[in-house]
Amino acid sequence: MPAPVAAVNTPILVALGLTKALEASGYSLERVDDPLSWARVHPQGAMLVAVRDDSDTQLLLDLTSEVPTVTVVALLDPQSVERSQTCIGAGARGCASTDWSGQDVVLALDAGLRGMAILPASLARSLASTEGNRTRARALSSSQQAWLRELASGTTVHDLASQVGFSERETYRRLRLIYRAMGVRTRTEALILASASGMLERI
Repeated sequence: MPAPVAAVNTPILVALGLTKALEASGYSLERVDDPLSWARVHPQGAMLVAVRDDSDTQLLLDLTSEVPTVTVVALLDPQSVERSQTCIGAGARGCASTDWSGQDVVLALDAGLRGMAILPASLARSLASTEGNRTRARALSSSQQAWLRELASGTTVHDLASQVGFSERETYRRLRLIYRAMGVRTRTEALILASASGMLERI
């Protein structure tokens, strides 16, 4: 029996097109509003998650951290190498675009359920060259790495500033310097890269 499939944040027209393609391949698609609850009930299921901004990327990270067995395929709108790279780093097993045909999205879903990944060629080339970013991440000072571990554990910038004795503004400035040194632009991207580099493990 095919794995259950959930659609998260997908526009109605996209979901309708995907429903037809999935049904033709034996899947049934369910639109869900509470993806974490759905993933806990269907840990061997698959999810198509529309990703438009950092909050959607954070959802990917939450889903794959909370229920690592669920297969998540990111549906990017719009698609970009940078966003695709971030989604893979957040735990997505594949990346597709809302512009792809339903059959191509099913291909990405099938691959993910089999432990493989279907990726745009441009993303595959980019992923092959990311070791430089990981090396830069590992080169951060011990205090910079400690700051990232605090953020990853849920500490707010306000609380972090109090802990380290800087103003909140100065703490934000120093965090931006850390992100720049890592070759990323946002906190979410920094934490994903830090996790992939192993620096979030507590010593």
